[in-house]
Amino acid sequence: MNHDTSARFVRGRVRESVPCCDAKAMTVRVANLQKACGDALQSHDYSAVFRSFDIDNKPMLIGAVGRLAGFRIRVSADRLTGTLDSGGETVDVMTVKPERPWDSLPFDEVFAMAGRLRQALGRHLSPELTAVPVLGGIQSLILSDEPQVIADYYLPEIVSWQNAERSLLFTAEGLPEIPPFEAEAEAAAVPEGTSCPMKAWENCPGREEYTRRMGPVLEALRSGAMQKVVVARRVGIVPDPSFDSLDYAAFLYDRYFQEYFYMFRQGGSDTYLGISPEIIMKMRGRRAVTKPLAGTRKKTDDEALNRAVREELTATDKDITEHEYALYFMADGLKKAGIGDVRIDRSKTVLETPYAFHIKSEISMDLNSEADCFDVIGAIYPPATIWGIPVAETEHLLAKTEPFARGYFTGVFGYWNFEDEADTALVIRTARLGEDGVSLYAGGGIVRDSDIEAEYDETVNKMRPLFGYFTGI
Repeated sequence: MNHDTSARFVRGRVRESVPCCDAKAMTVRVANLQKACGDALQSHDYSAVFRSFDIDNKPMLIGAVGRLAGFRIRVSADRLTGTLDSGGETVDVMTVKPERPWDSLPFDEVFAMAGRLRQALGRHLSPELTAVPVLGGIQSLILSDEPQVIADYYLPEIVSWQNAERSLLFTAEGLPEIPPFEAEAEAAAVPEGTSCPMKAWENCPGREEYTRRMGPVLEALRSGAMQKVVVARRVGIVPDPSFDSLDYAAFLYDRYFQEYFYMFRQGGSDTYLGISPEIIMKMRGRRAVTKPLAGTRKKTDDEALNRAVREELTATDKDITEHEYALYFMADGLKKAGIGDVRIDRSKTVLETPYAFHIKSEISMDLNSEADCFDVIGAIYPPATIWGIPVAETEHLLAKTEPFARGYFTGVFGYWNFEDEADTALVIRTARLGEDGVSLYAGGGIVRDSDIEAEYDETVNKMRPLFGYFTGI
């Protein structure tokens, strides 16, 4: 591995900037930046808007375009390969080969390599860039003989980021001067976020096929081979040609944003757009927190009924069992990782969203001096809130049960920097905007006492925010 970085510092300029009004306006800013920079960008297929709250519950907003440097990790049954790139060229390669082919995803090795690549990327950055956000995420994959990208993180060519204290702009060395931002004009250009007709839609799978596919899942749970499995569904939509992704983004942000809003492209033609309520991890300095959600009930317009639902949610054996599996599996993983002191601070409270109630807990960590963000994420991911227990057996069962690839759905997306700040969302309540139309995703946690009809209905309810934008059928 080559550590001679003297000729390959990644450089750029960080300066104060005009803050954006909100995440909707940031989607306009990002689109304007892509147009303004044109062919000067090295990469046009990386962009992101990320809105969240930091570990102290203060607002954070990021908008980014282009890929200046970063790393990718590819995984197959017989190899794990990490590549570090800068200026479009590969500058470092790491490889791990097992003695025998893996039969499930080697998560420990993936996150250990991500930590090493993060350190290598840091050695390529000029010192003034330590606060600049590095964006990216992890895909939710099933292991294959063919290499697949499981992790992809990048330092943008341009990134505008703001929190409660400051608003900054980073531009890579060599880019043309960016016109001054006009916050009022950006806000005025935001679409209304109304609706869009659809020409067709399809369940994958539909209720009957879903019920049939649950047979082997329930058999594995009731035999004791599995404790919990989260099975997902997809709805494919063919929208009207008038479909506008920024209008869809405004619709979701205005109605459903609570914890996260994101809109990102990760090197391909697909855009992921979501309003996830679930935290994988937030970190500042030596403090970190994660907040698992598991156990769900539909919210209605009847306040008396909603009060009854809230009380029932934390008193029903099935929902408590599902949540406790996820909570204690996550807490045990963090403790076994040996990265610091781990505490369950709040257990089994109710989180209210505009469309559902979830059981929520909070785990906090005081990290060791050497622990980084990938040590934390690697001790958590994949959480039982979106995967299952045991982990390897869940992968084998999902390979037979789900008739589609998840991609970034149930993966992670977020940012970190070299000042020990990080925030990573679990990619749920998410749509994929692709050449094949719009795909909506949702999953439900299955335990041995699950009612399969009710589990199907839960996925329908979780898709409700995403589906509500489309009309006509």
